[in-house]
Amino acid sequence: MVAVSSHASFALGQIFYFSALVAKPSPYRRLFMVPIVLSTLAFFQRTLHFHTALEYTYASTVVGQIFVASSYILINDAQRTVFAKGQKEPAYCFPLVERIKWAIKLNVNSRATTWSHGPKHALPPPPSPSITRSKFIVQQISALVLDLICYEIIITFVKTSPSFVIAGHSFAEGGIARRITKVLILGLAGSTALRTAHRILRILCLCIGLADPQDCPPLFGDIREAYTLRKFWG
Repeated sequence: MVAVSSHASFALGQIFYFSALVAKPSPYRRLFMVPIVLSTLAFFQRTLHFHTALEYTYASTVVGQIFVASSYILINDAQRTVFAKGQKEPAYCFPLVERIKWAIKLNVNSRATTWSHGPKHALPPPPSPSITRSKFIVQQISALVLDLICYEIIITFVKTSPSFVIAGHSFAEGGIARRITKVLILGLAGSTALRTAHRILRILCLCIGLADPQDCPPLFGDIREAYTLRKFWG
């Protein structure tokens, strides 16, 4: 019952947020924030103990949704100020079906790639305009296989290390070299998991025609550029 209630609160927040993106500009549009905030509060009252990665992911998504919703609903009128690539008129001029499509694309594109409000310099460069869709898909599938192999090697190492289990050894044990190695392994595991999920979604969008190769810059930049704290997070 608790799990169902938590999932229901999560789903309600998503539904109200998406409805706010679809709704035309109005003085009352900001009221969508009320059920979004209430569903968020209800979610965190459902005794989630964050024992699993899924619960942690849910919680992170819900918190992030508050900030994104505040930007698109309270700070900006998204349908007036946010434009997709090739969009000629504001989204509020679209019929309902087209506004739904617009909202879906905006909702799933968290980095705002090819959108008017997207970062202009922080993202890695997109694929060359000369590359064909089929060739790019083959490249992505090949890279996905390498990501899966890399992730399997990392998981095999993690399972053999007592530092990666609940109540296991501290990362500080074993000297500075082992400490650095374990931190790097932990970061590599997270980045590989994110890149793998992103690559799978990218391949699906390319196969069904929702995206072009030029709409798909890499998720992460070159690791050699991460030589300062700002560049690391960028």
